Amino acid sequence: MLLGDRISVVKILLVIICILYITFLFIDLSLIEISISSNVIKYTSIVMCFLISLLTGSRYLDKTDKLLLQLGLFITLMADFLLLFTEYLVLGVGIFSVVHIIYYIRYNRCEIKIGMIKFTAFFLIITVTYLMMNYFITKIELIYAVALFYAVSILNSVLKAIKVCRYKLFPYPNEYLITWGMVLFLLCDINVVFFNISKLISKSSSIISLLYNTSASLMWLFYLPSQVLLSLSGYDFKQLSKKYRTGDTL
Repeated sequence: MLLGDRISVVKILLVIICILYITFLFIDLSLIEISISSNVIKYTSIVMCFLISLLTGSRYLDKTDKLLLQLGLFITLMADFLLLFTEYLVLGVGIFSVVHIIYYIRYNRCEIKIGMIKFTAFFLIITVTYLMMNYFITKIELIYAVALFYAVSILNSVLKAIKVCRYKLFPYPNEYLITWGMVLFLLCDINVVFFNISKLISKSSSIISLLYNTSASLMWLFYLPSQVLLSLSGYDFKQLSKKYRTGDTL
């Protein structure tokens, strides 16, 4: 396939994603009922982000980076499916933790061994603490332990993404796509926390009700753009520009 054809497909996918983005935000904010659910539209947009990453062809930064990004986005599809369409909340959050470990490795490939030791230590500490509290003190739902490990995972991956931009570990504009993609990912999860906290508190208060409704909308307001930026972050834009002018194939 000609490079120009692939670029055209990517542009079409980006336009469709924008349309889907506006559509599900409108549905969520207006609370209207339509024949297709907002979750189906959201998941379709995430599938398209994965497809964008597959269209890199041979115009990627390097093979390992491409594989790590595509693996992360593919596992994201699995996690989003569980969270959007099933009741397997614990499994979905756990799988998302794996996504952030993969991204951590992508942004910090020179220290993979140290990173894996660190994540293993965090996992063991959280697991042992959870088991001891359940046995000796009081029963705690598993989701809290899994969510804590997820928080550790995303914070580490976001910090590494920021260092990518600070120390120019990726070329321009990939460094900014990665950094802003991960920051938006974090903003999404901050709103997930606010959303779940507000669910546990009586909504009789206007402030709590506002927090609930606002955080529910902001989650995907930040999340989909984060996935779009990350899906584009594996492209070698300098090579694309050069080859596009010559009409080369991928």
